Amino acid sequence: MKRLAKLPRAFFTLATFLLVTGCASDKPVTEKPRTITLPARIRFGEFKNAELKPFTIAEKYANHKANQQLARSMDVTLYESLSSILQNLKPVQQGTEFSKGTERTLQITPCIQVIRTYILIQVIYRDSLTGEVIAAPIFYKSGWNLSENWPKEMCRNEIGFYTLSNK
Repeated sequence: MKRLAKLPRAFFTLATFLLVTGCASDKPVTEKPRTITLPARIRFGEFKNAELKPFTIAEKYANHKANQQLARSMDVTLYESLSSILQNLKPVQQGTEFSKGTERTLQITPCIQVIRTYILIQVIYRDSLTGEVIAAPIFYKSGWNLSENWPKEMCRNEIGFYTLSNK
């Protein structure tokens, strides 16, 4: 019986701790993007070629070495994942622009927008001939479900799946 009497106090202590630590960060850990991921306006399979830029990182997080290393490892994983989905995928070197070809090319630009106890990545898919953004999905992963392999899982399972389902 004494154990049960202590349960409400333990619950109150835990709830207070979670409330205080959640308010200490600049954004709640569980906040998800409020947008609905829409399908691409044009099927990715209509493009003969595709080009993939390296991950960029939002300015607020770009100067941290760990974030830069993470982005470089995600570059490799995303390229491996998308090259099995998109024909003629070519990587674009860091600091260079997309090629100026005359053939219609799918241009892919991934950006890490937030990286804290959660991560937000937006991937812009653009038509090279018109410059039109044909898709701009946002991918979210929180600290509660980040495993050791989460960067690979995110590139393969989420970004890769989105790309495949819009081919």
